[in-house]
Amino acid sequence: MFATVSIVAVIQPLPALATGGAQRSPILPDLPTIDEAGLPGYVAADWWGIVAPAGTPQPIVDKLHDAIEEVLRSADTMKYLDQQGAAPCT
Repeated sequence: MFATVSIVAVIQPLPALATGGAQRSPILPDLPTIDEAGLPGYVAADWWGIVAPAGTPQPIVDKLHDAIEEVLRSADTMKYLDQQGAAPCT
């Protein structure tokens, strides 16, 4: 899963108050989290997923898993996600 920071806070002349992630964003390191800004326990994160129909044969699920994992681990994908403010969540 990934937590993202809206790029609007970087390009628009709007004052950003806080980020919804559990940790500060690497692209906005001086911006506090909402938790740090005074709302303890608040965390909001985007969730991205890929699904297949129930009953999809296991070999196809395995092939999709391997291909998706390869793309997600590629340098180009990691660079793109970093530029979007996306960070893996555990």
